[in-house]
Amino acid sequence: MMRIRGLLGLSAAVLLVSTGFAQSELFGYHQYPQYRGFGALPGSGYPIRANGHFGHGGALTLSTPVAYTPTDWRFLASAVVLSNDMSFHLEGDSGDFVNDGSGTLQLMTGFSAGDAGSFSGSMMVLSSYWDTSFNLQWAPGRQTSDVRWAVGVQDLRGGGGASGTGLPGDLDASTSWYGVLTYEARDGVYLSAGSGSRRFEGAFVSASAPVGKRLTLGAEYDAFNINVIASYQLGPFGADQERWYTDGRAMDAAMFIGVVRGKYLTWGGSLSF
Repeated sequence: MMRIRGLLGLSAAVLLVSTGFAQSELFGYHQYPQYRGFGALPGSGYPIRANGHFGHGGALTLSTPVAYTPTDWRFLASAVVLSNDMSFHLEGDSGDFVNDGSGTLQLMTGFSAGDAGSFSGSMMVLSSYWDTSFNLQWAPGRQTSDVRWAVGVQDLRGGGGASGTGLPGDLDASTSWYGVLTYEARDGVYLSAGSGSRRFEGAFVSASAPVGKRLTLGAEYDAFNINVIASYQLGPFGADQERWYTDGRAMDAAMFIGVVRGKYLTWGGSLSF
């Protein structure tokens, strides 16, 4: 109950930070629609812990990053659909968000470089046309405090689209640099905040907390609007559960569901190994 109250309090902070910023639809000049329903960044759709391992008990977001950076060559694969309303849809043959939804695939991993810090990268398939983008994150040094920090870039090559197909400015570069801080509160609640360029211009904040042994709830202001997310762990598979919660390595799966801007359902699943 303390964790739930803590999350509600931090979610209220997210709402307060967001006031004064104009909200807009997902498509339009420099709205970066491909990255609004899922970020393919550390924390996106699947919790990540301070030690860089994926799993329950970690920080969770939807489209914004956290400072915790994957390490030890842990892998995460995800499939996500952002619907055009509050119903479940699959991306149609046309890949047209107006008619159905927008699909995304992700593969993420990371490694430790000792005193140089931790490095992670992800490949993101943006649509049924198999256009891709690549994301990188670096957490410098051997960080051990309750507050961690990292820097990164979303869409390194910049061709993911800045506005939406055929809309003004869509061919402009969508490479977005960012810096992010993550703080672990005493009762297991996580709070992250950061800023950057293009997609992350202005400020973004997020909060999350585990509820029980499998469910994690989160909320974020993504520099455009407010999103919420719930992730439920299905595993681990073939491993002692209590050991896995601390520092074990095992295959695990999770399902998540979220709401973008209060009107678009986003949902998907992930496999970590």
